[in-house]
Parts: sequence; structure tokens; C-alpha cells
Amino acid sequence: AISNQLVLHYARMLDRAPDGKDADFLIWEALDVVGVYADPNIEPDAEHFAIAALIMEGVASDLPSANWDGLVEKAVNILSGDAPILRVWVRAEDGRTVERKADLYKFHGCAVLAGADETLYREKIVGRQSQINGWVMSAENAVLSSKLIDIITNKPTLMLGLSAQDANIQAIFAAAQQRLHWSWPSDPPAYVFSENALGVDQQGLLQNVYRSAYTAASKAQIHQSALLQAYAKPLLAALWLHVINAKLSALVAHAPGALSANDQTQLRAGLAALRDATADAAAGVEIEIFVQEAIARSRHALALFREGKRPVGAAAYQALTSGPVQSLATDPTLTTSGLSEFSVALGLFGLLLQSGAVKVATGNPVAANAPALEVIGASVAASVLFAANAQAALHLFAEGHVGEDDDAILVHSHALTPRMTRSPRSARGRKGRAALREASITELLAESSNAGELLQKFREKVSL
Repeated sequence: AISNQLVLHYARMLDRAPDGKDADFLIWEALDVVGVYADPNIEPDAEHFAIAALIMEGVASDLPSANWDGLVEKAVNILSGDAPILRVWVRAEDGRTVERKADLYKFHGCAVLAGADETLYREKIVGRQSQINGWVMSAENAVLSSKLIDIITNKPTLMLGLSAQDANIQAIFAAAQQRLHWSWPSDPPAYVFSENALGVDQQGLLQNVYRSAYTAASKAQIHQSALLQAYAKPLLAALWLHVINAKLSALVAHAPGALSANDQTQLRAGLAALRDATADAAAGVEIEIFVQEAIARSRHALALFREGKRPVGAAAYQALTSGPVQSLATDPTLTTSGLSEFSVALGLFGLLLQSGAVKVATGNPVAANAPALEVIGASVAASVLFAANAQAALHLFAEGHVGEDDDAILVHSHALTPRMTRSPRSARGRKGRAALREASITELLAESSNAGELLQKFREKVSL
């Protein structure tokens, strides 16, 4: 009971240094902020990996955080193989380093950096009430404060685990709304909280955000639009699935051929069916395990698609595209990447799943010759692989992922290219008697006048 009453008053308690001790004694020594929050033995959790994946997909570019730990950074390093993806801001000078894919604004400091360089970063650990109250007015924080105000003014925000109780957070939001408040109704909403219920401070923040639009008549609707009753782990996993599906759905429009808007809508329904089946697979599974397996399977499938080989190296994630949906149209590699045709192929499998013609499962990336998908029909079961180009297809054969005599399906994004010689052997361990079935999405699109015809020709090609 005492803990519950005091949990919102931690900052006042941390401001009570014993006589003769430094003002940050309780944080630096008693709490041991570096030992606890920068412990190298603590591993990222599901939400950290999901955030890292969203960063690498190019849809999370600005991430203000009041956390001291380095788990988001660690997750990004693990998924990217230590590639320069994330720039961490604690001091104003940190913003002068080379720009990267995303910025993490740790406005309450960083235990990892404080442990590595106490001289520069110890004083940036914010947790005491006096620090919080004076944070916005401090000249040392002017640059970072201005950056946060600019983000809040111009970008809709999803808040995860942030009560908005601290005075400096409230002051930043208030300052942002003095520049340009958000209108209501707003789509998307200006702010959404991942909470079971809105707290008093969060409601006050919304009042500042919408200002004159926040009235007795609109208050309930504003609160409802700002409340997303889902915890961070499942929410971020679902958001990642949504982003992948949104990108694939957008890619359908860039595929060659003469499919109408209605035909594209049908293919997108197939993609949504695959997305939902993936989400359903999470039922009864620990969310940490689901996120790790989903990331591993995604990397495996995309590596086979793009290179025809199992993924190698330290990186544990491959982004579908490097930027958000709105950047696809300006991507100069789009027409040669095979991604648009890949999205059509997945949509076709999704339509077969939706109709009940087949069941679809993802391959196990741990297995040496695991496919991208496994499909099971009424009288047939087959491994499915995708090839972005002729080189990827040749590598699939050379690496033993598929053989000419395998009971398998190989879907090519572009035109089929004759192989010089017959593959000398089937993939190790595969004894199927049926011949390999191959289909070119580019060729099928050229031959089909609508989605129904495309699906029928595809089924004939791959014998499903």
C-alpha cells in the first residue's frame, strides 16, 4: 500500500540527499543507476526488438525516451549487426554527429553513456524533482528541448509507458501547443496512449494539445480516440505486422500488368489473410518467443528471396524496404527488386488460404533447407520458395534449397530464365517424385486480365 502511494513521488524522494553527499547521491550511489540500468547482462525484450524492427523499416525515426537503460540501442545493434542505424541524443553536442536512420532522444539521460564517460554524462541523469522542474528553463537543455518541441508540434505520437506526470514533459507539450495546436477531429489522432486507462496528467496533456477543441461535448470522444488498451509488447508486435502488410499492400500497385483497382483490392485481402494467420499463430505463445521467431523467419525468407542463400553475418533482420510506404514511389530500385511481384505472389497464396484451398505455414529457419513457406492442400503439400531474380534462383539450386525433382514450388518475380544444365541433385534429404513447379509472376500478370484469371493461372502453374 505504501509503495502504491509513493510510486508517483519517486522524484521528490530522490531529491533528499544525505548531509555531506552530492545532490545525486541517491541516484548515482544508492540506486547505482549505472550498475542497474547499464548492466550488460540484461537482454532486450519483445518490445525493444519490435521497436528496432520498426526503426529498420524506416517508420520510427524520432523516439523521445525518459528511460535510462540502453535496451533499445542494444536491440538495434543486435538486429542490424552493429550497423550505424541509431543516433543517441543526451547532450546538445550529440546532435552534431553523423545523421542516421533514427534519433533516440534520451532527455532524462543514459546510464550506459554515464558509465562510459562519467564526466560528460553523469550530470545528464535526470530523476530528481529539482532537475525535472528546471529542465526546460536550463540553458544546457535548450537545444534538446527545442528539438522535442518541434517533434511534438509536427508529428502524431504514440506514447508507451509514459504517465506524462513529470513537469518537464508537461512543459514541453504546453510549449509545443503554443506554436501550433492540433485540430479535432484528427486522423490520425495527435496523441495515443498505450494504457488501460488515461491518468489525470494524460488528460491534462490532451487538453493542452487540442485547446479550444477540447470541450465538454468533445472530451469523451477525444479521450476515447487517445486510448489504446494494449500493452507495449503485443501492441508493437501487431504494429510491426501492420507495417509489413501495409508495405506489401502498397507494393501491389507497382506490379506490372493491367490489374484494376478492384483486382488489387482482392490481392490485398489475400495479404491481410496471411497477416491475420501470422497473428493467430501467436495465440498461446509467449510474446517474446513470437517476436524473435517472426523476425528470424522474416530474415530467412527475405534472404532466400533476394540472394538464394541462407542469411549470414551478425545482422538478425532484413527490412522489407528501407523507408515508409510513401517513399516507395520514388525508390529507383523498385522495378528491379522483385518486391512488387513478391507481394502479388503472397497475395495469391493468401487468397488460397482465405478460400480454404490450402493451409499456409512459415518455414523453420533453423532447418538447413527450410523454405520460405509450406502449403498444404487437399491432396498436395509443397515447400515454397521465392526468387527476386535469375541469380537468386540459381543460388537456390546451387545451395541445395531446391532441386529439379523436388515436390516444391519456386515462384519467380521476373521472367523464367533457362538453366544451362539440369540441377545435378535434389536438395539434401528430399525424395519427392513430383517435379518442381515454377511460375513467373511477371509472365502471369502479362497473361491475365483480372485477379480471378491470375489466380486460376497461378493454381494451374503450381498445381494447387
